[in-house]
Amino acid sequence: MSVRRCGISSALTSCDYSDPQGSALGPLCFNLYVAPLSCVIGSFGMRHHQYADDTQMYIAASKADLKANIDTLEKCTAAVHQWLLHSSLQLNPSKSEVIQFTAGRGHEQVDNVSSLQVSDTTIQPSPTIKTLGVTLDRLLTFDQHVANVCKATTSTYARCAMCASLFPMTLLESLPAA
Repeated sequence: MSVRRCGISSALTSCDYSDPQGSALGPLCFNLYVAPLSCVIGSFGMRHHQYADDTQMYIAASKADLKANIDTLEKCTAAVHQWLLHSSLQLNPSKSEVIQFTAGRGHEQVDNVSSLQVSDTTIQPSPTIKTLGVTLDRLLTFDQHVANVCKATTSTYARCAMCASLFPMTLLESLPAA
C-alpha cells in the first residue's frame, strides 16, 4: 500500500492487519472490526455503549443482587480482555473507571461497590467520570459538570477580554456584558 497526494506517491509498505492510521476509512473500519465485541458483552446479559475506541458497560442492580451483578461484570470484563487480545487489541486498565450511580434519596439503601477487577488490576470507584464531555458524579447532581463549564467559559471570556483591542468596536458592543 502507498499514499498518494498531489501526484506524489509514498514508498510501498505492507499493511497486514488494517488500514493505516489517519486513513479516511479508519474509524469505519475500526467500528466494523470491534463490532463482535458487542456480542461478547451481550452474552453476559450486560448493557453497554460503544463510541470510537471506548466501551462502557453498565448494570442496574438492587442491594440484594449487587454482588452477583459485580461478579458478572468482572467475568464480562475478563471475556472482553480475552477477545481484545485475540483480536490484536489491548485493554488498558489504567484508563478503566468504575462509578456507582445511586438515586439521591435512595443512596443510603445501597451497598457501595468497593472495587472491580479489570485485567488483574483492582479499580477503585471514582467520585466522578467524564463521558463524551459530560462530567457525571455518583448522585447525578451535575454540580462538577456545571463548575467545569463555568470555569472553561470564564477562562475563554478572560482570554477574549485580553484581546479586546484587536476587535472592531462594533463587534465588542454586540457581545453580552459579563
